[in-house]
Amino acid sequence: MMNAGRRSLLSCALLIPALASDCARNASPTLPPATGVTCAVTEAYSNDYLMAVIGRDAIPTQVDAINGGSCEFDGFITAVRVQLAGRGSQTAVVNLPAPTRELPVPFHRVVDLPLIDKDLPAGRYARTVTGLTAGGGEIDVPIFEDVLLVREPGSVQADLLLHQGRWERTRIVDYVYTGSWSCFCERSYTALAEVTVRNGAVTGVISADPAVPVIPEPHRFVPISALFEQLQSAIDEDAYHVSVTYNERFGYPERFYVDFNEQLADEERGFVIRSFGMP
Repeated sequence: MMNAGRRSLLSCALLIPALASDCARNASPTLPPATGVTCAVTEAYSNDYLMAVIGRDAIPTQVDAINGGSCEFDGFITAVRVQLAGRGSQTAVVNLPAPTRELPVPFHRVVDLPLIDKDLPAGRYARTVTGLTAGGGEIDVPIFEDVLLVREPGSVQADLLLHQGRWERTRIVDYVYTGSWSCFCERSYTALAEVTVRNGAVTGVISADPAVPVIPEPHRFVPISALFEQLQSAIDEDAYHVSVTYNERFGYPERFYVDFNEQLADEERGFVIRSFGMP
């Protein structure tokens, strides 16, 4: 014998398309709600995080910068909630055209999503996607990668976020680089140093300049992750000029120059990584 939920679904299927979605909504109380989800995702490796433009693009629902897929729930969902969390936050809840057990990814093609909030600061944001049932159930969909939100593609901020993400994706924590600071200061402060990093922390700084046997204030030499933080601070402080050249393979800053104040002299500083290697 056919159950009531099955009869409702068949009845909806017999209607013309214009009325089918309304019928499905009316039948939704008889549909079994989802309690779990299984997703299948393509497996191409993405060097970079997905990037979207604040105030122009809709909240992104791609898995990452390259991959797509689909998710199958063990019951029916009626809406999807997308949350962005980083230097700010945004939440959007969108109703699906009809209760469904399948969700294509990206799913912004089947629902209308709002634009990214124009007041969000640029930065990297975690995305939480949740399927919602008619009865208030929630099923997390754990396949969505962080997204980079920027105001202008190709800007200093956008390039910083892009290459910082590329560096972090390498997961390199043990390395050696030679580098030097440039500033209006004593010769010894601009000497080339060899910096050893283990497990993401500086474990040694020695001179690579025969004219300077000992590097003064070796704490000036930091892990590459901290160089990104220094550049972000310069952007946040609205430095007059920030110029950076990145290593395109690994993402680290090979050379940068910061002029904090156009009206002040001798406060500019720069840094150059002349060589980089791993054990």
